[in-house]
Amino acid sequence: MAEPIIAAPVPAAPVEAPAAPAAPAPGEPTAVLSGDSLLGGGPAPAAAPAAPAAPAAPAYNKEASDKTIREKLLADGKTETDIQAAIKAADDAAAAAAKPGAPEKYEPFKVDPGLNLDPKMVDEFGTIAKTLNLNQQQAQGLVDLQTRYAKAQGEAILTQFRQTVDTWKAETIQVLGAGYKEELGIAAKAIERFGNPGLRQILNDTGLGNHKDVVLFFNKIGKAISEDTLADGKNKGGTKTDGELFYPSMSK
Repeated sequence: MAEPIIAAPVPAAPVEAPAAPAAPAPGEPTAVLSGDSLLGGGPAPAAAPAAPAAPAAPAYNKEASDKTIREKLLADGKTETDIQAAIKAADDAAAAAAKPGAPEKYEPFKVDPGLNLDPKMVDEFGTIAKTLNLNQQQAQGLVDLQTRYAKAQGEAILTQFRQTVDTWKAETIQVLGAGYKEELGIAAKAIERFGNPGLRQILNDTGLGNHKDVVLFFNKIGKAISEDTLADGKNKGGTKTDGELFYPSMSK
């Protein structure tokens, strides 16, 4: 199957997640961290809003076209000769687009904002369109069809990704239990000590800040940071180094 000529940037399809468990009952304390991402410090990735579909190219309306050209050129101070030349050029272009058979060279194809045309694939498509003897309008129609397909495919993947991240979040909350917000605060301390803004950005952009294994990892580190501290804030036996926290067996 030939590669599509439309390249729509989409994330890799996530592994299908199990059904989301029930979230904790209402009335629990507010979240320790702001945003929808449990550890990322910001909202979890959301499905991109659907771009408005490009309207189908209307049939050439000479009267409306002539009026638009005349008003624009008069505003620019052009002469009647200039106006007539521009009107003739528009008529010729419309006739060429509707003329049966492939043109000598296709005009640049139009696509929705946010979608990119691969130049190599456009050239290949142009060759195939010429072989099929498609005129400009017919070739553009195929591009429009591929555009709609690429958009629908990208939106479906993003929607699935969002659902997967939401499932991770619900699973994590369930695993941490009723005191999950306190546990998240402990995990946040580990990120504040050992992480940086780049790490938070990764956790947020990938949705991994909601995954139970990632949250539990930072939660354990956060507890290791505080395990030798008494309730009154005094330290038992000195502060552990970062190496001792991550590799406790090395300090024995």
